[in-house]
Amino acid sequence: MGTRRSAGTGPCRARSAPTYQGFSLRLSRSLAPALILALAASALLAVSSASTAAAYPVPTAVVTTVPAGAKSFDNISADSESVLRCLQTHAFTHDVVDVNTGADDKVRAGWEDEYSTALGLGYSVSLFQGYLTSAWKTPARGTTRANAVVGAAKAQGYPAGATIFLNVEDTKIAGQTSVQNRATIIQWIRNWTKVVAAAGYKPGLYIGVPQALTAADIANVGAQVFWRSASSSAPQAAQGFVIQQSAAQFDITLCGTRIDVDTTSTDNRGNNLTGAVRPRPGVAGMYGVIPTARFYDSGVQLAPGATATVKVLGRGTVPTSGVSAVAVNTSAIGATSTGYLTVYPAGTARPSISSMQVPAGRTVSNLSITRPGSGGAVNVYNGTGSAVRVVLDVQGYYVGGATAHPGAFTPIAPGRFLDSGATVAPGTAVTVKMAGRGGIPATGAGTVAINLTAVSPASSGYLTVYPTGSNRPAASSMQFGAGQSRSALSLVRTGTDGSITVFNGSAGAVRIIVDGQGWYRAGAGTRVGSFTPIAPVRFLDTGTSLTAGASVTVRIAGRGGVPATGASVAAVNVTAVNPGVTGYLTVYPAGTSRPATSTMQFWSGASSAGQILVPIGANGSVTLFNGSGGTVRVVLDVQGYSR
Repeated sequence: MGTRRSAGTGPCRARSAPTYQGFSLRLSRSLAPALILALAASALLAVSSASTAAAYPVPTAVVTTVPAGAKSFDNISADSESVLRCLQTHAFTHDVVDVNTGADDKVRAGWEDEYSTALGLGYSVSLFQGYLTSAWKTPARGTTRANAVVGAAKAQGYPAGATIFLNVEDTKIAGQTSVQNRATIIQWIRNWTKVVAAAGYKPGLYIGVPQALTAADIANVGAQVFWRSASSSAPQAAQGFVIQQSAAQFDITLCGTRIDVDTTSTDNRGNNLTGAVRPRPGVAGMYGVIPTARFYDSGVQLAPGATATVKVLGRGTVPTSGVSAVAVNTSAIGATSTGYLTVYPAGTARPSISSMQVPAGRTVSNLSITRPGSGGAVNVYNGTGSAVRVVLDVQGYYVGGATAHPGAFTPIAPGRFLDSGATVAPGTAVTVKMAGRGGIPATGAGTVAINLTAVSPASSGYLTVYPTGSNRPAASSMQFGAGQSRSALSLVRTGTDGSITVFNGSAGAVRIIVDGQGWYRAGAGTRVGSFTPIAPVRFLDTGTSLTAGASVTVRIAGRGGVPATGASVAAVNVTAVNPGVTGYLTVYPAGTSRPATSTMQFWSGASSAGQILVPIGANGSVTLFNGSGGTVRVVLDVQGYSR
């Protein structure tokens, strides 16, 4: 690690906002109101360019033993998605991430982006804390700095049993004798290892130069494992090493960053390096969360009546095979006439039903669960009367195969389960039989994935979908404006006789369409990626409004039926209520960088809602950003969660 590893040399980053009564507010000072208004008036409301970095979740991680011989790297920079992807092409599979701790003994924000990104891309990850020369003379700071790294690790879900290394170098203290110097450093490190071990982590040491300690000293400070430095003159642990730095490939430039190359190993006591890894769903029907990725942007507009084919398998972290469906957020930008888009498996006949409605002159998006077709691709068809720019962002995938476990998803060929034909009167409801129809079994389907459409409503309002036979919840499933056809994905439990009920909460009549996309097996899921529905619960209502460029962080875990631990993804319905401006909302994992992509768009004077499967982030929370130029009342309802 050398002198590059001293604390304070890493990037200086802003710290996260505090949390108050279940949520926190964070103002974006970098976005002036004029800039926000300009963005709100442009097509950039909905989407970023294809080169924009993706949003990375804080994945639910489990401890893993890293096998000997794994190619690893370390550095002090917070590496980006593109760098990490590039390093994967050079056979790197393990990342040792610097938990950047400043001279004030507080962890700087930013390291968690590399941590979550690396996990999302399939790396195993271990953590280290850099040294601070001025801190060595005060042994109590070993406790302080250990508490800082432990707190940061726990906030990001770094699992117990994983290793945290301390970088021990430049330890010679001016004005102390050799004996005094060694005693001070030994006590400092013992304080540090005691805290780390008490927190359930495995304390490890990296011993660099210049060094006051001897080989005998480092064997007696509470470290459980050791990391061999590239320096031939540094004292080395007699028990051997679980990771070794390459002297020949130290501080090299690769993929646009500076790294040290390491190789994992087994020490003389049989220990291997431990770290975190994101568990991958391996059972049919389970959901695999991925870093939300831009898979398609037509750039120039897709002509009316034209079809684009987009490969989805084998891209990003979606597997090359064994996938039954992908969760796709589709955006339509700049249509000059009304119509629709249909997303469907490549190589199959285009279904007669749509995936989303597209109004003229407005940017809209909708989430759909779509089966991949030939070539691991999906098609998107422009059913409007004008050219339209189309963007596809993939949020996750479902493991293929015959499902057998609770919470497992089975996709179906999109089918129409209801078209009310004549309009449904205001304040009335229609019941739709789901079980035993269109590929959904007569028994065993606890939740259905539907695309709900309001066609040419007479007035603005909302629809609420809920299990037949149960009380209608206060939460809505979708919002619409007068005369504007809208579509929204909804995950809804089936009720009496395997049916669902759709309520028209507007003051006017509306034609209602329900199209089925798949079903989840009944029961509480316990496996990685399994889905468990909950009665729709309101987790946030900002009441008055969320100001322009502000963020609100909402606690999801441990509330409203979502477990305190073990939930990795939330099925969220987010609503902008009667906004006075045009803009967008973005929902993303707390503790990560806000993505440039939006979750939903809204327009002045009309409430809008959108569904998202959002990874749960730091402290069991998600963050919601108001990307408009004005204040907006925001409501967030949760429909279920995946493990």
